[in-house]
Amino acid sequence: MSSTRILADFAAGLRFEDLPREVVEKLKLLTLNIIGKALAGAQTPLGPKYAGLATQMGGGGDQANAIYDGRRLSIPAATYVNSSFATALDYDDTLHWALIHPGNAGVSAGLAVGQALGSSGRDFLTSLVLAYEVGGRIALSTQPSPERFKQVWGLGNQAFCASSVAGKLLGFDSDHMLSTLGITGVYSVVPSAWKYLGPGTRPMREVKMAWGWSAMVGVTSALAAREELRMLQPSNIFDGPESYFVLHGADKQEPEKMVEGLGERWDVLTTAFKAYSACYLIFGACDAAKQAIGGRTIDPEAVQRVVVRGGEWITKRLSDPDPFGPVDAQFSTQWCIAQMLQGVLPGPRWCDDAALKSEVSRKLARKVELEFNPVADQMWLENGKSLNEVTIHLANGEVLHGAVDEPKGEPGNPFTDDEVRDTFRRLAGEVLDSSRVDAIVDAVDRLDTLEDVGELVRLTIVPQR
Repeated sequence: MSSTRILADFAAGLRFEDLPREVVEKLKLLTLNIIGKALAGAQTPLGPKYAGLATQMGGGGDQANAIYDGRRLSIPAATYVNSSFATALDYDDTLHWALIHPGNAGVSAGLAVGQALGSSGRDFLTSLVLAYEVGGRIALSTQPSPERFKQVWGLGNQAFCASSVAGKLLGFDSDHMLSTLGITGVYSVVPSAWKYLGPGTRPMREVKMAWGWSAMVGVTSALAAREELRMLQPSNIFDGPESYFVLHGADKQEPEKMVEGLGERWDVLTTAFKAYSACYLIFGACDAAKQAIGGRTIDPEAVQRVVVRGGEWITKRLSDPDPFGPVDAQFSTQWCIAQMLQGVLPGPRWCDDAALKSEVSRKLARKVELEFNPVADQMWLENGKSLNEVTIHLANGEVLHGAVDEPKGEPGNPFTDDEVRDTFRRLAGEVLDSSRVDAIVDAVDRLDTLEDVGELVRLTIVPQR
């Protein structure tokens, strides 16, 4: 049986009763996390741009509410804006080993489709797990070799996270799910990461890596299959020498990784929550800075220089002492360290208009020096360690130092459930009153008994002031 058919059979046949309790509880936390990050992302300078485009694409639809502002949209457009909000701060969840962020696509698709269909919380959870178990395995199996990675890389495979969720909520049998996966591969975005993170890419593009578009592609693919657009050939999107990995720019595919452990090994349990509203690769430096600061308040004028040591990514690709816009800020080692020095909590305040206009932040960012440490790259490649050091030199001669090799959120240094909830409450509390925040937490906690997931969606709408 082909790999694509095995995935389709698994997705179509999965039942809520198949999910271990720990998986159900993790899915609830992941849902809460994405809702909080979307509420925060909607407040960035990018938020209105994403919402405006969504309205132009599906403003005539009346199937689902967008998170935050509640505008009524078509299912694909609502998915687009929700996913775009959820990733606007680069603050979502991640499967490190698969280089993918399933939550912003899976939760966004699940809420939009689920609300439109009046799906139960159980149906939502049963579908959401596929973003991690199907989408994650697809991403893992289609990664390029290290040599090819230097030339072509991207995350169009995010679309499969959304399409499997949407197909499951639509009640697809194996043939319809097979068509959904196939159509998703055809509709998927090109691998364009190096036109986002490579030389000459600053100021960085505000569509980021097309997360919202990929999520919308996945949902649209499922809707296409519902309209009986078929893709049922035996050699489908992940099968044979001309399969998706070629279309996606990779130079190899490992189909055994695509189907290994389905229904037995639950990869969703390895999903990490992000500690900072920035590129994950900067987290080690942020943690090292936090360690060096040690909870004290530092006068920005007292900082003479800051030295950050790490691998090529944070010292070269993510070096930008004078970011132009919010995406540049999220992908700037210097800017993130400047926010840490000022004690600004991760979230929209790291890259909103006030922050970007702050001369204090810009002056601090220019004081951050980056030193390449080749050992850090070696450690990353060999065992996944994020070797980072930060040394802060103060005007009074005091030197503060911090060093980490496993930043917060890594498997060896995970978030507790309470930490995830506290982060949600902090972010959601910026735009919703405490009773509404409590109501969202309660609705997520009882997703496995919630009759209509639309109840949760409506709670996320911020009252207009």
